[in-house]
Amino acid sequence: MKSNERLNSGLIDFKIFALFMILCIIFIGEAVGITAYAKDSDTYVYDMAGVFDSTQQDKLEKKIRELKDKTGMDYVIVTTNDAEGKSAESYADDFYDENGFGTSKDHSGMLFLIDFDNRKIHISTTGHMIRILDDDRIDSILDKASEYMQSKEYYRCADTVIERAGEYVMQGVRSGQYNYDRETGEISFYKPPKRITAVEFILSFIISVIIAGINIKVIIDNYKMKKLTGTAPQYLLAYRSGAGYVLSENIDDFLGRHTKTRYISSGSSGSSRGSSGGFRSTTHTGSSGTRHGGGGRSF
Repeated sequence: MKSNERLNSGLIDFKIFALFMILCIIFIGEAVGITAYAKDSDTYVYDMAGVFDSTQQDKLEKKIRELKDKTGMDYVIVTTNDAEGKSAESYADDFYDENGFGTSKDHSGMLFLIDFDNRKIHISTTGHMIRILDDDRIDSILDKASEYMQSKEYYRCADTVIERAGEYVMQGVRSGQYNYDRETGEISFYKPPKRITAVEFILSFIISVIIAGINIKVIIDNYKMKKLTGTAPQYLLAYRSGAGYVLSENIDDFLGRHTKTRYISSGSSGSSRGSSGGFRSTTHTGSSGTRHGGGGRSF
């Protein structure tokens, strides 16, 4: 009876270990690039000012869906004649947040607003998109967008903004990028995450399976009762009654880190490079409490 009980206990330990291995595989899978989307909206173009015809709107929707599938980021276009008494920046931030846009846990993505009320165009960035679209890149996008706005080519303006934003996403965060909180002066330098390659994942999985197999064999062998005579069976039963198997493993994963410091400006500068020589993304907190980056131009 005791032998069967100990064998059953060993099987329970194996089930726990197997569950642990499955959770590890899921975690590693996320590390190598599996992305969960927070929202899968059917609409990304909100032409409340009526500046796009149906064909243009369909083309923009199609381009955004293709870019989202390719880059894992959300892209939203909004036009309005009524900013509800808000600035272009606040309207863009709130529209993005209140409608639940963004991918992954940090709601990564961007919104391009053509605001005829405030006579401004504005790009609002969120999550990882803040790091990618630094101030210099946003200025570059807005330079071209402003040209189309002056000639009232609204479709080409929106199309260019989305196209260039997607190109920058494919290029990734630039070396030396940092976030500058305009409200607190805090600086957060970007450190690229350490990704597990496909080869490393496969090798780790194979090694884990081998180790698991060895441990399972040891467990089963330890709980097998050999045929003994005399007092040996009673002795071994007493000895094995206190036997057990404990698996302990410490895992430290450093997928990315940010270094924060406080920068006290001694004067204004027209460049987003800043005194630290990197590429700055100026950030602020929206009314919902979400952090945003971005920039805008008058027209």
